[in-house]
Amino acid sequence: MEELIARLKNASDWQTDLIDEIGQTVITASEDGTLATLVDETCEGCSDDASPNLQLLCHLTSARRGRDPEATNRLASLIEKVNQSGRWNVLAHVARAAMDTIDDPSLSRYIARAGEEGGLDVLPEGSLQRALVVTPENHRLLWLRGVELETKEDETAQEFYAHSLVGWAKSKDVEKVDDCVLKLLENPNAETWGIAWSGLDNLAKHGETASMISFLDFAMHESEELGLMDRIWKTLRRLLETGDKRPEIRRLAARAAEGSQRKIKSIERIVERSGLRSSDVNIETALKEYDRFLKYAPGLLVVHSGWGVGTIQDNDGEAIVVDFPQKPAHRMTLTIAGRSLDILPPDDLRTYILTDLDYLKRLAKEDPAELMLIALRKARGEASTSELRKLLVPDVFTAQTWSSWLKKAATAAESDDRIDTTQTFRKVYRVLETNGSAQLVPPIQEKTDVHQNLEMIHRFLTQHPEAEAEAKRIYRPRIVQWLGSIDKIEAQVHLLNVLRRWDERSVPRFIEKLTELLDGGGDFSFTTLAHEQLDLLTAAEEAGMGAGAALAGFPSRHADVRRRAAQIFADQLGEKSERFIRDLYSHSPSQANRILGLVEFSCDNPETIPAALADPWQAGRAIIAIVNLTTREPLRRRARSLLKIDGPLGRQLSAKPIDEENALLLEKQLTSWRTTDRHLFPALDFLEASGGTDVVARVREHRSAQSARFVSMTLEASESQNAILMTRKTIERLRDEIAELELALKTTIPEKIRVAMAHGDLSENAEYDAAKLKQQQYNARLVDLQEQIGAARAIEDVRQEPGVAGPGSEIITEDLADGSHHTYWVLGEGDSQLGSSVVSYRAPLGAALTGHREGAEVTVVLQDGERRLKIVSIRRKLP
Repeated sequence: MEELIARLKNASDWQTDLIDEIGQTVITASEDGTLATLVDETCEGCSDDASPNLQLLCHLTSARRGRDPEATNRLASLIEKVNQSGRWNVLAHVARAAMDTIDDPSLSRYIARAGEEGGLDVLPEGSLQRALVVTPENHRLLWLRGVELETKEDETAQEFYAHSLVGWAKSKDVEKVDDCVLKLLENPNAETWGIAWSGLDNLAKHGETASMISFLDFAMHESEELGLMDRIWKTLRRLLETGDKRPEIRRLAARAAEGSQRKIKSIERIVERSGLRSSDVNIETALKEYDRFLKYAPGLLVVHSGWGVGTIQDNDGEAIVVDFPQKPAHRMTLTIAGRSLDILPPDDLRTYILTDLDYLKRLAKEDPAELMLIALRKARGEASTSELRKLLVPDVFTAQTWSSWLKKAATAAESDDRIDTTQTFRKVYRVLETNGSAQLVPPIQEKTDVHQNLEMIHRFLTQHPEAEAEAKRIYRPRIVQWLGSIDKIEAQVHLLNVLRRWDERSVPRFIEKLTELLDGGGDFSFTTLAHEQLDLLTAAEEAGMGAGAALAGFPSRHADVRRRAAQIFADQLGEKSERFIRDLYSHSPSQANRILGLVEFSCDNPETIPAALADPWQAGRAIIAIVNLTTREPLRRRARSLLKIDGPLGRQLSAKPIDEENALLLEKQLTSWRTTDRHLFPALDFLEASGGTDVVARVREHRSAQSARFVSMTLEASESQNAILMTRKTIERLRDEIAELELALKTTIPEKIRVAMAHGDLSENAEYDAAKLKQQQYNARLVDLQEQIGAARAIEDVRQEPGVAGPGSEIITEDLADGSHHTYWVLGEGDSQLGSSVVSYRAPLGAALTGHREGAEVTVVLQDGERRLKIVSIRRKLP
């Protein structure tokens, strides 16, 4: 180290061999743990007037260590000085050394600058590849890499020229686009030309069409052969529709229209008759006519709901002639055709199903790949296996024969060069000719969760290990970007687990985050892949995380992962396992996922970790705590699945009588239940069936007393306020009756009294007596109703504890004497008109039922004697 520093101090000017040695020294020091020492030794004698080589070493070591926030800025300033000096050879070596140590994407522009100005010879070996790893979309680097590969007669240069063209197009550098076009014309290729066309199309959208026209003048025939005419036609048509009237655009568009519809035998005649080629026909009219003719072109199959499948024989622009089996040479206008016909291309799956189903069934046996192609084309070139099933079942296959055929078709597709099987890790098949070629490395799905994207990468690399280098080039920059913007520890561990396979420098950070995840009670369920969970489990074990690693493996749904976790657990803890598990259970539900995983595994494999169920009642309490206290419904569902009567946990409990300590703790846990009763009752039933009968009885008694006290307090509060409970409907009915009485007392009754008095003698006047009597009765009823309304309180406004009988409850009872069932609807005073089963909460029957829960037995004292009733069910019911 001292010898290197001495040489750096003595070298007054830049030396490329020293620059390369500096970069390697910093990397080595970082890997062997001597970076801090190197920083101290280097920066001690470094100043602004030190040799540039020494300054580079100082800035690189400081930036790599990351303790000095200004180190990166000083390094950038040093590199920019080299750039301004025009010493391209030095710039290339300095930028490469810096890029290898701090991985800054902005450094790649200096590699591009050096290569453009100084030529490829000034670049250190591998510089372009290294820069493209950091900035894979940099079109300047892509162009240089294409030139480099072309000098080596490497055919992959075309791919780099194509991607470069896209970048030059975005920057509107037409001259460089033309250079790329000339390179690509030398070697027709569907993949590279397809990529290039996206760049030419982008230029055309911004009014730059010269490069595109030049390309098509030379490459129209080859483009058709390579299957690009659909895309070319869409671009040219868009130009025509947006007002481009140049003859060359119209000429090329007519040619593209023909090429995009070669499957239609009469396409040349359709283009000719539409006027696309003729400058005398308005372009809007020509396009409209083209669409009209094309929709019902001669030779196409159509289906009519009544006449079946027919073939179009002619189209004169106003009407078509169709041959149907029972109606040959049938003529119909285009308007009627639009309402009554569906178009079926000759090679469409529906066409075969309707006209030649035997052909499809023969293909299923003899050429499954061809049948898959037909179905994929129906799905527009790409389909999942479930989508293929919907297309072929039940017309071609039955549900029973589908799976066996799919296996044969998958095998056949692997060796068929028309089908892209690179996406079968996603259960997706594609037609290669759809995009000209297979896109081997699948793109990141921007709208999809980060974990799903990472799993996609894992599955892809498992299926395509030969694409590791390309995957690294494409995915690594995005993973680094995600790492800088995501705070969740699970996502960080997942990202670093992918990144560490490509960059050893990320391993320490991976171990740090993995430790943080496990110390916080996390697990590996953020990935659904068994091989990745095993990978994480192994990494945690090797990092010395022992039991924590094992507990993180138990929640897995994969048997291999759980078995491996059990092995690690036994190896790491041995005799200490029982105390460890007791402590784990005591932290329920904060450790819910781990506890559930351990108990589930131990119930299925009781001999593997005996300590897990050494005290099954403690395990049961931990599971019940999850049901009661967790805020995550999926965890509650998993916990409830363990509380099945006669399930494995129940059998463990039944085999060991509950001790006093567990009984007291369970009773306390259940009497202070926080979540709803619909979760409590199954737990009580489970405990009762598993040997906890006394605990359950005390809990039910406590809850019944508590409920009765609650209802009693509610009713007493109403009575203390002289309140009478009744429903709002009854209150409204009484108010209506009051209004009617008041109206009668003011109008009709006084009128009857006046008429009766007009008859003279009142001593024997029956009409007068009747009217006065009614007046007295109405007044008495009015006073009574006004008192009731004044004291009325709506049942709907009274708080009702769920599952407790009281006003506003429908109760089904069982008569313990004869087993008969009866339904009672407990409401308020005056509510009897609302139904035949209504009883008042003040009546003996209503009062006896009020305050009790399901399962309670009550005694009702009636005029004909006592009745013993059991409450079967209770539900809230209001009018």
